[in-house]
Amino acid sequence: MALILKDRVKETCSAPGTGAVSLLGAATGYQAFSAAIGNANTTYYTIQDQTGPNWEVGLGTYSSSGNTLARTTVLASSNSGSLVDFSSGTQDVWCDYPAGKAVYLDASGSISEPIVNISGITGAISTVDTIGFDTSYSTTLTAGQLGWDGNNTLGIGMAGGNVIQRIGEDTYIYVKASSAITKGEVCMFTGAVGASSVITAAPATGVTNGQYIIGLAAESIASNGFGLIQVTGSLKGFDTSAYTLGNVLYYDSSVTGGLTATYPTSGPIVTVCAVTNSGNGGSGSVQIRVSVTQRLTASTGISVSQTSSGSTITNTAPDQTVSLTAGTGISTSGTYPSFTITNTAPDQTVAISSGTGISVTGTYPNFTVTNTSPSSGGTVTSVTATSPISSSGGTTPNLTLGNVPVTNLNSGTGASSSTYWRGDGTWASVSVSPAGSNTQVQYNNSGALGASSSFTYNSTTDELKAGNINATNGLIVNSTTVNNSYTIASGSNAFSVGPITTASGATVTVSSGQRWVVI
Repeated sequence: MALILKDRVKETCSAPGTGAVSLLGAATGYQAFSAAIGNANTTYYTIQDQTGPNWEVGLGTYSSSGNTLARTTVLASSNSGSLVDFSSGTQDVWCDYPAGKAVYLDASGSISEPIVNISGITGAISTVDTIGFDTSYSTTLTAGQLGWDGNNTLGIGMAGGNVIQRIGEDTYIYVKASSAITKGEVCMFTGAVGASSVITAAPATGVTNGQYIIGLAAESIASNGFGLIQVTGSLKGFDTSAYTLGNVLYYDSSVTGGLTATYPTSGPIVTVCAVTNSGNGGSGSVQIRVSVTQRLTASTGISVSQTSSGSTITNTAPDQTVSLTAGTGISTSGTYPSFTITNTAPDQTVAISSGTGISVTGTYPNFTVTNTSPSSGGTVTSVTATSPISSSGGTTPNLTLGNVPVTNLNSGTGASSSTYWRGDGTWASVSVSPAGSNTQVQYNNSGALGASSSFTYNSTTDELKAGNINATNGLIVNSTTVNNSYTIASGSNAFSVGPITTASGATVTVSSGQRWVVI
């Protein structure tokens, strides 16, 4: 339903009383309400007696069913602003714009009356020099409203209605909570929502890199809900009574989402905010400006001290003693930082001794090493073997390993027709114990036999039972012939894909109250 205003819309009616007006057709040179206004839409109207003093101005709703105009709201009338009873004669009805609804310019070109509400604007408002706001406005802004927030600046009511962003002072990040967040908690980046520009956040915990700290929760956000994390500006309306006015607060790595007025001696150093009101309940406030200070690490001979006022790096061992130790053929002299290293035995004697089939001639550094029997060798003509190893082949013997007697394996201890020889050199019996109870089907359960009371096989009835059947290829197959007699027991039903033939001598018994469906 929409408000429609059209020019040259006029019809007549006949004595509608105080009810809806039955329209009798457009006056000459005018449009009908049906064409100009349209079904279910509203418009401003005027009704005037053609021969009498009665008149009425109001807001009406046109209905194509019956071609009527319902007198929805009376704005003014000859009956002191109430419905007029047009009980006789003929009346003119036309589309009219009431003077009381008009916005107009005064002699200076300004809008003469304050605009209370503007709605239904689909285009742009252009060529506006300034917009003035009521600086005495005291009502809390709601989501989507722009106005004076009572703190000497303009504010915008943010989504959710819990946060007012002060223009030029506050900045926020819109997040999805990966776990529940309470207003005033220190929050950290945890990820992203798919490929969108929205990130996920949670109360800070286990943070080792201070760059993951975002700011303080500007509002409480339920898990998987959306809300605002404040990065800069003044956050009000939460308990700061644990701190003193002017305290600088840091991320407390020992408390999830916590703040501390004590400069951190471990974990990341993240300055979050300063206390501007140490109030309890909902009266506290802070000024947020997140900054990360890199923690310096001490090393050998270096110590580091970091405080809120700065960092001190100290050389704890500026004068180190350096000494050199001489070795065989090496001597050292001098003192730190100047030393002399001398090779005291540059010409060492090297000797090579002869061995069997090897002769050595010459002196250091030139020697000749000679193999004095390079052609040593022979031929194997026979090999003697002892059972279970046998020999054959004459001058080119072959060795064959036969069956090793049991007595040769651990002296035969433990060997029998029901044992086997293990890799650890012992005899062991084969032992397999089925899982579960009688009739339960065995299956591989993490390398061992497993069984379930829901998975059984009855060899007498040739019946397989399972708790659930999952046909991964999409088919469950049944024979088209019932070959064996079967009773559908009480508490069970059955179905078959037909046609179905019952073999000679076979019967299907359906217990009382049960069903057998053939599809």
